[in-house]
Amino acid sequence: MCIDKLTRLGFSEKEARVYLTLFHIGPSPVGALAKRLGYKRATVYALLEALARRELVSSVDTDQGRRYVPQSLESLLDRFETEQTELHMKMEMAKDCVRELDKPANGSPGDVRRVKFHEGMQSVIKGLEEYFLSRGPLFALLAPVTFDELHHCL
Repeated sequence: MCIDKLTRLGFSEKEARVYLTLFHIGPSPVGALAKRLGYKRATVYALLEALARRELVSSVDTDQGRRYVPQSLESLLDRFETEQTELHMKMEMAKDCVRELDKPANGSPGDVRRVKFHEGMQSVIKGLEEYFLSRGPLFALLAPVTFDELHHCL
């Protein structure tokens, strides 16, 4: 059923009913839509406003009053094609970011730097030992080292 398909495309059930009714009977005033659908006029106004914000319905002022007109289904298809194109571009950007993040700043792919958090002096000392020992033998630090100098080493 078309209502089910429209709800899967993002319409509420009532929005789908209003849209399809307009599509079948053509430009209509709110009162006629409310009567035909069995909804309150205020409800129909709110539904038409929601559809108009999504550019699926427009209004036309005539000698007999304001009439609401559904936009063609082709315009709905155009919108989905645009959304699909935008989603494809976002996917490509996300893939580029993943590839970029997988590459190390310097060195081989196996040399990706990891961030470790240490809490407390003993943990910091142990982390420094692990870092330096993984780089080769550590003979001695002969002078006091400032944080900036140590940071440069990392």
